[in-house]
Order: sequence, then structure tokens, then C-alpha cells
Amino acid sequence: MRQTSNLYSKQNSQEPQVIRGGDKKVMKKSLSLIVAAAMTLTTASVAFADNAPALTPQEKFDALKAAGIFNGFPDGSAGLDKEMTRAEFAKVLTLVAGLTPDATAAQYSDVAATHWAAGYIGAATKAGLLNGLGGGKFGPSGKVTTEQIAKVADLFAKVAIDENATVAGDVSAWAKAYVAAAIKAGFIQESSTYKSNAVRETLVNVAYTLAKPADAVLSATAAQTNNGEITVTLNRAATTEEKAAAKFALTSDDVNYTVTAAWAADNKSVVLTSTYLPAGAYSLAVTGLSAINVTIADEVATKIDITATALQQAESQDLNAVVYNQFGKAVDNADVDLTLVDVTTGKNVDTDGDGNFDLSDKDVFAVGDTFVATAVNAVNGLTTTKTFKLAAGSAATSLKFGTVAPLEGDARVNADTDGYTLPYTFVDQYGAAVKLGTKDVVVDGTRIDLSGITFIVSDKDIVTDLHVDSDGVLTFDTGKAGTVVISAINAATGANTSVSITVAAKASVAKLNMSKPSSVVVADEEVKVPYTALDTYGAKIDATGVDISGVKWGSNLDFAPGYPKLNGKGELLFKFAADQEGTAVVYAYANNVEAGHVSLTVKAPAAPVKLNGITGVVTTLTAGAKVDFDQDNITDLDTYNRTNNVAAGEFQVYTGDDSIVDYVGGQLVGVKAGKQTVTVYYTGGAKEDKNAYSFTVTVVSNDDVKSYTVDTIGTVYAPATAEVPGTAKYYKGVSLTGKLSTGKDVAIVQDGTGSNFGYITSSDTSILGVSGKKVFGVAAGTATVTAYDAAGNVVGTQTVTVSEAAPVAKTATFSADEFDITAATTITLNATTGNYFTVVDQYGVNNAPATAYVTSSDKAIATVALVDGNIVVTPVKTGTVTVTYRTSNGTTATTTVVVN
Repeated sequence: MRQTSNLYSKQNSQEPQVIRGGDKKVMKKSLSLIVAAAMTLTTASVAFADNAPALTPQEKFDALKAAGIFNGFPDGSAGLDKEMTRAEFAKVLTLVAGLTPDATAAQYSDVAATHWAAGYIGAATKAGLLNGLGGGKFGPSGKVTTEQIAKVADLFAKVAIDENATVAGDVSAWAKAYVAAAIKAGFIQESSTYKSNAVRETLVNVAYTLAKPADAVLSATAAQTNNGEITVTLNRAATTEEKAAAKFALTSDDVNYTVTAAWAADNKSVVLTSTYLPAGAYSLAVTGLSAINVTIADEVATKIDITATALQQAESQDLNAVVYNQFGKAVDNADVDLTLVDVTTGKNVDTDGDGNFDLSDKDVFAVGDTFVATAVNAVNGLTTTKTFKLAAGSAATSLKFGTVAPLEGDARVNADTDGYTLPYTFVDQYGAAVKLGTKDVVVDGTRIDLSGITFIVSDKDIVTDLHVDSDGVLTFDTGKAGTVVISAINAATGANTSVSITVAAKASVAKLNMSKPSSVVVADEEVKVPYTALDTYGAKIDATGVDISGVKWGSNLDFAPGYPKLNGKGELLFKFAADQEGTAVVYAYANNVEAGHVSLTVKAPAAPVKLNGITGVVTTLTAGAKVDFDQDNITDLDTYNRTNNVAAGEFQVYTGDDSIVDYVGGQLVGVKAGKQTVTVYYTGGAKEDKNAYSFTVTVVSNDDVKSYTVDTIGTVYAPATAEVPGTAKYYKGVSLTGKLSTGKDVAIVQDGTGSNFGYITSSDTSILGVSGKKVFGVAAGTATVTAYDAAGNVVGTQTVTVSEAAPVAKTATFSADEFDITAATTITLNATTGNYFTVVDQYGVNNAPATAYVTSSDKAIATVALVDGNIVVTPVKTGTVTVTYRTSNGTTATTTVVVN
């Protein structure tokens, strides 16, 4: 994608002639404020588009006004057609340049110290932007001419001046070169005269052009920078507003890939990561930008390196061998074979259990011995060697700990949390950094040795584990709350350091600010109650992180069992018992203190009142055609005038004498040509009841169908030929919809007796094969499916795309938001049958991947496991947990499991 540019990108990046020193920084700040103001006055898409329309003079004025550069008139107008005084001109120049007003510098006899523009006139004069008229006068009420504006703009922007340039139109001799340069630069337009007084519109255009950086409009490019990683590079730093508006959507072959965005500290780039990105062509959409095409390649290992800088006479010496891919990034979990030979003695050194080397035995390994290390990545044919001189062990002469920071999104170091980084700076006698070797240690109250440095933890129940990864990063896990001291001592050199860490108790709900739902509250029905939760530290808790297990509830009306509760989205659900009605006052208590309350009007349970419509069903059929018609197609009104789908088994369908249309097995069936009134009524009632609903079904002959359309086939997966023809799950059926002369849809008989649908063909069977009235993929490409009627006439065509992209999860859904189980019952959410859980790929096929991840929000209540593609939930004790299913490409589904 091209990056936007501007004529003055270089000019505006330089310091104007008339501004000196520290004024430059102030000016840049002022300019950025103007541009930010301009962007807030346009749509969000403009802020992220490289084809943004040019602003009108009014829009430029609005931006400059928002930045405090211009003022409107008392009637609110911009007055763009009005002339501007020299005093007003001085103000605009001062503010655009970011100068500090200085009334003391306005040494003019006609500018009093109390004049409203004295500070601006002084600043513009001091900076050399404006001069007096002579005789010690400035002429603040005098007008500004177009040629005067042209000169100031040229000097401000440091435009090259051609003294020999010519200008058509009336212009002063001294101004000719400046006017010519200003026209060329786009500051002013050509005119018949430049001696006339300038109107405010001219100055608005010039001021905005001077203020607007070349890259005010954001543009972006994108490229793969690692396995599963795309970097979006911006032409400039994004503003806070632009970052907030930026959304990233990555797709390939109609599959959406979940990406996590991480902005660079300078806001000039964004790294997008995904757990799985197969090789292929992708389209990246960024808010307001045209789609960016990105090609993803499979990861290829290209280099291996030993990154350790030294070996010490100590245990756990890590060579830190790294395999790099084509992007220069480390390959995760690369298989590396390491050997280390003390060539001074000819002794091979064995690795310890962690893949490191123990060189602490001084009787075997002497300081100064030469070692040769070899690292081999056999699967990719990569090898490297490195030579070391053994240095004295425990050589760290300076030990320092840094400050432990909370995890991202947290305000403090919390109890029962893993992965806090303990920064350290250990330096040896030569000034080189000393890195700890890889190790995982459970803190048991004794001294801990890490690469010859002794660590002491004052309370093993507060800090429970220490970890050092392959990069030497030291982390720890916490247990209970309290204050703990971690010390490091090098007995060999006497160096030591310590750090005190306060571990806070995990924040719990302290306040629940609840409000009334927007919908009616009905007994025996779930209702979502809006709320805001604050923790014990007064911070707002994100909905997905709220835990109300410690909250106690009080209400004058009884709740249904298991309520109140949170669903998997963190929404607060109330459900009152079926026999409750009236005003309910609900109290929430945290730590035996009221956390919040809400008053609700609870209405009696709803009942169906009247059937009121049908939806999603074709009511014109040919004889023999069938259409599904069940509770999903029938709606009714309840007691509170709400439209719902009728409950299964609670309705009957009457089709008269069945001679025109019949109702069999949940389907309307065309019998013969004609019209028939079909009536739906409640079970236990009668078709004549006022709460019944009637509609007309028309049955037509094949001759009445004047045209056909091929129903959408969608993308077909290839190769599918290895599967059994006719039953293969990636075969796709081809069907037709008929059309009357009026254009109305007709359900037709697709096959067999009474069908006018003959057969189908493919324009290229090497891409798209045909089996009966089904198609299957052979190879990537496109082919045209042609449908014929029984007489062999073409009745419809459709271009079909065949893709070889491997099936990946596109959607994952649970059949219910909540499942209830007992404490003694293990349940299986079956993905393969779709009874409780369904994963659908980009081809519309139910296809649960072999590899996925499933978690429980609280293992103390229920554990979960993925067994043969099914989710097995094992209850531990009563309570509520959120079960989350996530595929390797980031497709996610959640549900709530209540253990009773």
C-alpha cells in the first residue's frame, strides 16, 4: 500500500528561518494539536484512510478554531469572506508557530500594553514574522494583503524563492517572487490581483497548510515478520484516538483468524499474532483502510547459533542454542543436539537433566581450559560451533535486583498468581553481564543455588517457586499474601542484594452497583441485570473477571435455585421463582457488608396469548415439494406482548382436507395445484380459536415456474475425492429455487417423481467434480456449475470456488448457555454429533479439530478435559464455572456449567 506524502514533508520538518532554539518544540506541539483537532472533525475512516477527501475551508477553520488559532464571530459564523486585520494576523502566526506571547516586545506607539493583541504582535515581531510600518507604528487595525500573506508563508515554510519568477496579475515588484513561490507551493491561488486585502478564507487555507504535517493522514503496510506474526507498519505514530479506533481483521478463504494486537512503544507499528496461520494469501482489514494483502509462508529454519557469551566454572551452564527461522526469529521447540568438549583435556561433557552442563568440578575442569561447543538441528541440516575459555565460577562481583512490576492489567502483585518477573543485573569482574542458567525450583525454605548464586526467600508460602528460562529471565510464583524478602548472595565475591516484595491478597468484589434491566422482569425467566463491580481496592473489575462466589444475596422475593449467577460472558443473571410476584428488593453482601442493592418489579410468569406469524418458510410449492415447518418458523405473543417462537409440541397444523397441501413429519407438502388456507393453533385448542393464525399456501404446476436460480453452493474443499462418493462430508448438494412470472420464490421437487430438475455439469471436472446432483473439489480454482431441467434446457449457472486450504474452525458454539449437572455426574459435551457442542469449518461442515484447548474457570468446582474431540466435565463440588473451548486458530466458545 502506498504511503501518503505531502509537498512540504521536508520543508515542515525543518526549523523555519524566523524561529530559533526551543521555539521549535513548541511549534511542533501546536501543529500536532491542530491536526488532531482536524481529525476529530472528520469521520473515523478518514483518520485511517490514505484517500481521505480534502477538507473544505470551513472544515479547516473548524480545526483551527478547535486548536484555539481562530475565533468565530458572535453569530457563530466563520466569516471566511471577511477581511483580516494585522493584529488578527499576528495572533494566527504566533499560535501556528507555537510562540509565547510577549507584550514587552511590541514596541510600537500605536500598540498599547493593554491591547488585546499586544502579546501576539510582540511575539511575531520578535520572531521576525512581522515588521512594523515604519515611524514606530505597527498598524494593528490595518488590513493584510494577499501578497503579504504569500511572503510570510514562504519564509515560514522555507520555500525556495526564484527571483526571476513571473506572475500574471497585479503584484508589487517586491512581492513578485514570493507570490510566484506561494502559488507553486499551493499556499494561494492564482488571481488577477495580489495587492487587494486578503479575506479570512485565504489565511485559513495558508495557516492550515503550514500546520498540517505531510503524514497527517495515516497509512499502513503489512508483512509477515515471524511464524504466526504480521507486523503492520504505519507512516507515522498513531494518536491515542487512532489507536482506540483501530480494529484488525485477518481472513483467508472466508476464514476469520483471531489476532492479538501489540502496539510498539512509539505507536508506529503493530504486531499481530495468532496461534495458527497456515501458509497462503490473506486479507488484512484495518479500520477505515482498504484491505492489505499479506502472504504467509510456512516457517523454515535457516540458521542455528550458540548465544551464550561465556562458560563459568559452575553448574547449569546453558549454551542457549537457538534455531532461527527465515525472519531471524527463534523457532519454538526446535530439536537441538548439544555437545561440549574440553579440548584442553579431551574430555566430553555430559548434559544434565535440563540440557545444561555442570562445569563446577574444579578437579576436572580448570579455569582457562578451552571448550568447543557444537549445536546441531539435524532435521534442517543446521550446525554451528563456538569456542570458549572457562572463566572462574561465581564471578559476579555486583548483584542488583530491580523493581517487581504487576502483571499487565493489574495494579499490584497478587497472591496465588504465576509469572512475576524479578529483574536482576549481575555483573562479573570484567563488567560483563552474568546470566542465570535455566532452572525451576520449588521454594522449600532452604537456600537455593542458581548458577552459583545463593538465593534466600524469607517466606516460602508467599513466594512458592522460582524459574529461570532459557533467556536467563528470572520469574517467581506467589502463594499467600504478605511481605517477602528475596536475597541473592555470591559467597565467592561477597556481593549481595535483596528486594522486599509486597504481595496483595487477590482483589475480590466489594461493590456491586446494580441497575434495573431495560426489559420486563418476569418470574421463572432469566433477566440480565446491568452492574458495575468494584474490587476491594476500589478498581473496576472487568466483567469476565468478576467472581461472585463470595457474595451473599438477600431478597424479599425468592430466587429460582442457582440464582443469582454469572454466565460465561460475565453477565449477572436473576431468575425469580415461578410463584413470586411484586416488588423485589435485592441486596448483595461482600464480607458481610452491603455491596449494593436494586429494586425490581417482578411480574407473574408469562403465558402464550396469540399466534401471530410465520417466518423463514416458502409458501409457494410445486406438487410433491416439501418445506420444513416447525416451531422455528412460528411466532406468538405472550402476556407482555413479546414475540417469541412457539414452544415445540405446543402447536397443531390444520391443512383442510389435505388435497392441496398436507403437513407430514414437520413439513408442508404440496399435493396438487391450488390454494389452501393453513391454520396453526395451540395444542389443546381449536383451529377456530381467536388466538390461532392462518396463512395461505399455494401449490403450482411445474409449468407455472418460469425460471430457476441455483441456490448458493459456497466454497468447496479439495481434494475430497478420497471420500466415498455421494456420502462424503465435503460433497455439496446443488439445489434450485423456482420463480413465478411475478418473481416469487417457489419450492420445487429437487429429485425423483415430479421433479423438473434434470442434472448438473461442471465446466472443468479437473477442478470441480460432479456426482449426481452433488459437487466435490478436485483442485484449487473456479468452475461453473450448470443446472438443466428435465428436458435438458439450461435453467441456471453458478461459479464455484474450490479451495485446497485445510479445514480450520470458523465457528464454535454450545447448544446452551448453561448446563446443569449434579456433583456425582460426569457429562460429555459431544462435538462430533453436535448435540451439545458444534465446531463448523470454513466450508460449512461440522468438523471438530483433533487439537484444541479447553479450560475451567475454577478447577476446584469442575475440571475439564478434551477426549476424542469431546469435552468431558467432571464435577468436584457445588458451584458455577465457565468452560472455555479454544481451537488452535483462536476460535472460541464459552458456556456455564452449574454443579448442583
